[in-house]
Amino acid sequence: SEMFYVTRPKVLVFLRDPDQAINASTDILRTLFGFTRTEAEIVINITSGLSVKESAAKQGHSVATARSTLKIIFSKTEVRSQSQLAALVLKTLPF
Repeated sequence: SEMFYVTRPKVLVFLRDPDQAINASTDILRTLFGFTRTEAEIVINITSGLSVKESAAKQGHSVATARSTLKIIFSKTEVRSQSQLAALVLKTLPF
């Protein structure tokens, strides 16, 4: 009997103009994914290319709070990484 293996991509690369803002409102993300306002703001920041640390500073939160919130976001969206989260948002919303 032959065995076949299905491989999954290991790297995902997005190219976008960093000067072009992500055209997503917190209200749209809240409706689509059931996020709180804070969660939606973090998602926009991450999708825009900010780090968790930069997002936390922008929102006036601690890095620990931002990471905790990001774990909740991952659970709600069933993703495991920031890149998967960005991919989900970018393919879901019309930009």
